[in-house]
Amino acid sequence: MGALGLMAMDVPEEYKGAGLDYLAYSIAVEEISRGCASTGVIMSVNNSLYLGPILKFGSEEQKHQWIAPFTSGDKIGCFALSEPGNMNVNIPGLMAENNFPL
Repeated sequence: MGALGLMAMDVPEEYKGAGLDYLAYSIAVEEISRGCASTGVIMSVNNSLYLGPILKFGSEEQKHQWIAPFTSGDKIGCFALSEPGNMNVNIPGLMAENNFPL
C-alpha cells in the first residue's frame, strides 16, 4: 500500500506523501474497506491518527524525521486505546530508566 501512496495520501509531496485532498482519501479508504475492512482501518490510522498530528503540530525537524518511514509503508503508525470495563484502567505508571513503558 505504501508503494501505491495509500499510506500517506494527504501528506504533501515534500514529505514523500501523495499530496492528495481529503475527498480522494475518503474514496480510497471506502474502496479499500469494501474489500477488507481491517486494511482500511490500518490505512486510516496511519494517515489520520499517526501522520495527521505530526503534520499539524510537529516541527519541520520532526516532520522530516518521523513522516518518511511511514509514507513508504516500511513502518505503520498506531495508537493506544482502551475502553472502560474492558481492561484495567487503573494501571500504575512504571518508571524504568527514565521512561514509562506501555
